Amino acid sequence: MRWPSKEHPQVAVQLKGEHEEELPYVATLNRLLPPSIRVQAWSPVRPDFSARFNCVYRHYKYFFTLGAPKTLIWQPEGPSQFAGRLDVDRMRDAASRLVGEHDFRNLCKVDASKQITNFVRRIDGATIDRVSTGWHSHVADEAATNDTDEPMYVLNLRGSAFLYHQVRNIMAILFMVGAGLENPNVVDELVNVQPGAAAADRVRARTWLDSFSNEADAQTPDKSLMRALTEPHNDLTVYETKPSYEMATDRPLMLWECGFRSTELQWRASSYAGTMPPPSQMHVDYTPGVRASAQLHSLWTREVIHAELLRHCLLATMTGENTYLPSESTFAETRSPVLPLPLSLDEVPALRAKLVPLGNGVVRPTTRYTALAARPRDVSAAEKNKKWREGKGLRRAERRATTSRDEAPSEQTT
Repeated sequence: MRWPSKEHPQVAVQLKGEHEEELPYVATLNRLLPPSIRVQAWSPVRPDFSARFNCVYRHYKYFFTLGAPKTLIWQPEGPSQFAGRLDVDRMRDAASRLVGEHDFRNLCKVDASKQITNFVRRIDGATIDRVSTGWHSHVADEAATNDTDEPMYVLNLRGSAFLYHQVRNIMAILFMVGAGLENPNVVDELVNVQPGAAAADRVRARTWLDSFSNEADAQTPDKSLMRALTEPHNDLTVYETKPSYEMATDRPLMLWECGFRSTELQWRASSYAGTMPPPSQMHVDYTPGVRASAQLHSLWTREVIHAELLRHCLLATMTGENTYLPSESTFAETRSPVLPLPLSLDEVPALRAKLVPLGNGVVRPTTRYTALAARPRDVSAAEKNKKWREGKGLRRAERRATTSRDEAPSEQTT
């Protein structure tokens, strides 16, 4: 097999016949990896290929629930859950403002050891979609939300590159918006690092779209999302530095896909060195790729059964007016447990503390919420970089210099 090169970037060419065999990479790696990590395919690459720098785009997903329905009643003194449902429409409005090229210094964590000075990144797509259940072969229409449902949603975020903890910081802001603690235009304000910056980003996005159509990765951005952008308000707050807030939890975050040009990769699902055939031509066999899918489904089955066990336990707990548990019940009552209906949904007591959702069931109670505009601001990235260079960075450089001198061979005298 001849590997692709910069001079010949086309996919690898077979030299030893159509049915050349390679090592069983998929089966070998899956035997060594934990059950929650499965390798599905492999690809030959050229020697100078970089999974990081040859990546055209990255797609992140962040999963979250809408919030407990009003039928799940907790005591007013028990701030263990978010006291209300997230407003998905507000969150979608805020997420749409992320699309385009912006300075995200206020929506990330500055890692001074990297000495980053450019915080401009491009977001090609940002949507909040309801997670459908089952195994659909097409995207299902979003069903109406019932007052007693607690549906799952996902933030789909795709861009050319991301800063340190950028997605978790973005999600924290979206949670504040969904909880009614901040307005959707707070996203415009956080990328408005100097007067007029947000408005200039909108103009640049439209100009960039027109000049981008002939490039090799022109299909990366969702152009409809960019063209739908509205003009930001003229009286936006300027955030030269980041306000103090806690980022969202990490458990629901998933790096879903890293995209590469078709001339860079050619995925193979088994030891066969040819390309993956279309589904209509695939033979159903227990190949390493099929085995990996079966193992993932087995893992999903265990997790979803565990989730249903917890849901049944929650249905059987003492909630609302049901402050005691019965000593006996009928078989019909326990076949499919349900919550007792309160006298009126309007009579649900309000919590004394406001709760800031952080994802994964984690909330932060606060008796008095302080808007982002009124919070203390962090020092600038330039100050953090300088402090690191003059402190930890300088000490690290001195240690490296000392180590290099100690490891250098001594000159022999004659």
